[in-house]
Amino acid sequence: MKNIIFSIILLMISFSVVHAQTELKPLKVGNVTISYNQEGAANNSCILDINTTDNNGQGSGSAKSASAAIPHIQKLCKCVLTPNEALYVFRLAREEAPDWAKRNAGVKSF
Repeated sequence: MKNIIFSIILLMISFSVVHAQTELKPLKVGNVTISYNQEGAANNSCILDINTTDNNGQGSGSAKSASAAIPHIQKLCKCVLTPNEALYVFRLAREEAPDWAKRNAGVKSF
């Protein structure tokens, strides 16, 4: 009986850990914040929200893919995303990062 209770507790802990790992924090680059849009993804429309604090939010919007979002983010923040930031944008969008993004970030493939 103790083993069953212990197993149930471990199972509950593992579910909470997996759930916590899938919740990604928004990425903040300069004056721009990029976050996952759950509702937009469910409707098969825009999956990333891009918000800026400059110019009363002008330029804020949504993107259907990480590839489309990256140039817009760089334009808004007037900067170039680091390789790791670019990878994180793909991760936020829940997309497989292309080879160029992995290569720039130094990700080794086996």
